[in-house]
Amino acid sequence: MYQNYIRVPIALLLIFMSCFTAFQAILRYAFGASVTGAEELILLAAVWVYFLGGAYATGTDAHVSGGVRFLFMNSKHMRVPAKLVRISVCIVVSIFFSYYSFDLFSSLAQNDFRSVSLALPKGLWAASFMFGSMLSTLLFVVRFVAVFFEQ
Repeated sequence: MYQNYIRVPIALLLIFMSCFTAFQAILRYAFGASVTGAEELILLAAVWVYFLGGAYATGTDAHVSGGVRFLFMNSKHMRVPAKLVRISVCIVVSIFFSYYSFDLFSSLAQNDFRSVSLALPKGLWAASFMFGSMLSTLLFVVRFVAVFFEQ
């Protein structure tokens, strides 16, 4: 259910990126003109897609995980604790990234750094990292609870 709340913005951003890139290419090569700051907007959308995609992969458990462990763990009783340990490590790492992404975001917001072409707040880029890592942390916790109670 909550995956749609992540998939829809990703799809919209991908459509925007594709259309705007095609529009920019047509303007540049057919008419010799371009939209100021187009690359900046496309890059901003790509960064948001990247971090939202990471959160989506976390929520659907589609991210890369240690499948090799099943070669050595034949006991089903050991698989759940191993999965809980893996998710716990992911939660700790995700909290670490969330903390530093928030620190970066707040630093950029306080200093009011702006992008070169469109003078957009640099915090928009850092917000993608912060939002993606915090959403991933939340989804790892949800995954942990689900695995813990499925025993």
